[in-house]
Amino acid sequence: MRIIGISYTTKDGEHRYTLEVAEAFASYFQNAEAGRYASGEKVESIYVGSLDCSQLKVGMDIDLIYDRMRRLADGTAYQPIKRIEVLTK
Repeated sequence: MRIIGISYTTKDGEHRYTLEVAEAFASYFQNAEAGRYASGEKVESIYVGSLDCSQLKVGMDIDLIYDRMRRLADGTAYQPIKRIEVLTK
């Protein structure tokens, strides 16, 4: 996925990052027999929290490595990001 935007807020002196990324649609969306078609790129916002993103730049290609799934007390499940690997700068 390619970074198209980076934003952060500061809370308790710590940056909390959100990455805006774009990537090609998965092959699932390119299936004419099933009546599915997609054009362009899929875009999404990914909250990465306090993971250090200070060295990331718009235009870099990255891969997100996820940690194991966790559940909050209210039962909500989420999978935190363990690290970000830069594929191309």
